[in-house]
Amino acid sequence: MEQQIGNCSRCMYFDRYFVKKATTFQSTSIGWCEVKKEIVKSRDSCEECKKRQLRRTSYHALILHLNDLLTEISEVKGILEDVDYESRHLL
Repeated sequence: MEQQIGNCSRCMYFDRYFVKKATTFQSTSIGWCEVKKEIVKSRDSCEECKKRQLRRTSYHALILHLNDLLTEISEVKGILEDVDYESRHLL
C-alpha cells in the first residue's frame, strides 16, 4: 500500500493552477486532481494520494538546455528575416 501524505499539494496526481501577473506567475491554492477528475484545494487529501517524486535538474544542464533553445530561436529569427527581405525585393 502506498504511503499516505499530508495534502494534495505533495501528491503526484495534483496539478496546481497558476495566475499570470504582469511579470510572473503566482500559484493558487487550487488545482486539478487526476484521480477525482475535478478541481481540489491544495490542502485536501484522499486515499489515492501518492508522494510526488522530485526531479533533480542540475544547474549546468539547465544552462545547456536554455542555450540550445536560444540558438533555435535565433535560427528561426534568421529565417523569418530572410523571408521578409526576399518578399520586399520581389515587389
